Amino acid sequence: MKMKFLLLHGESQVKQFFLGHRLLSYAIAFFFTYCCLHVDYSVINNARTKMNKLEYKEGAISSWDIIGTSFFTAEFKIENDKRTYETTRYTPWSCCLQHTGEKGEKVSFYILRNKKNHNGAFSYYGLSKIGNPRSQFWLFFDVLLSCYKSVFIWWGLGLFGCVMFNFQIIRKRMLLLLTGLIWGISLLLYAIANIS
Repeated sequence: MKMKFLLLHGESQVKQFFLGHRLLSYAIAFFFTYCCLHVDYSVINNARTKMNKLEYKEGAISSWDIIGTSFFTAEFKIENDKRTYETTRYTPWSCCLQHTGEKGEKVSFYILRNKKNHNGAFSYYGLSKIGNPRSQFWLFFDVLLSCYKSVFIWWGLGLFGCVMFNFQIIRKRMLLLLTGLIWGISLLLYAIANIS
């Protein structure tokens, strides 16, 4: 009980401090909002750059495997091709609209030209049955998901900071509206990329 009182008292003092220093509070609030905005801009820009470097591939699947770890990794090989192709998802595979291949199935997909990932495999995007390609919308979001790896810390910091600071301490409607809009767009982009 005493510990809970101390925590609540400490939280109240922190709020009082920031409410008494409005300029500092606004600077911190804008920093967290900027983190989200920067991440949105970076991932969209990087995805557009990657889209221009995609190379179309097709072939029959010789093996297909989904590895259930903390991430869900799909890995496959193409007949008469020594390379391994893989993708990684942060959600259970059943929540993903990504096509799952079967041995012997003829598929088409895209890779980044001559770019292997850390496992020595090639990351693939837009896997689909041959003759039934994924739309550019879903292909873009499939590529977009891979762009979060380089900015994940900033994305987490921005979202966490906006919830814990901007929505808890700042009470100005305009700043809350701006923060909520940018925060919502960040979450929406990430959510669509995750199910793409």
